[in-house]
Amino acid sequence: MRRFDGKLYGGPKWRSPRDFAKLRTLALLSRGHIIKCTRCGYRKNWRALVFDHKDGDGAEARRKGNHNFAAFRRDPRGIQILCANCNLIKAVELGEFTRRRV
Repeated sequence: MRRFDGKLYGGPKWRSPRDFAKLRTLALLSRGHIIKCTRCGYRKNWRALVFDHKDGDGAEARRKGNHNFAAFRRDPRGIQILCANCNLIKAVELGEFTRRRV
């Protein structure tokens, strides 16, 4: 078991299998280091961390149906861990984020 901010995670008190799958994937992508945002270093709460496609090709991966934790674990190249704030900032800076009008 790996540590997240000094606490062991794992065991019977999981809220959902999705939480466990996300933490397993975060641990794999962090390569044994502390699980944190690659841009700002945020690490207070793992629920605020998201998976980001480095090349911005997340929409293409979703169309192919290759967009889940198992797929990230099989092929972690091109995936990085960001906090929700850095993910949104990156999307706006690169023009990936478009606001839809109602």
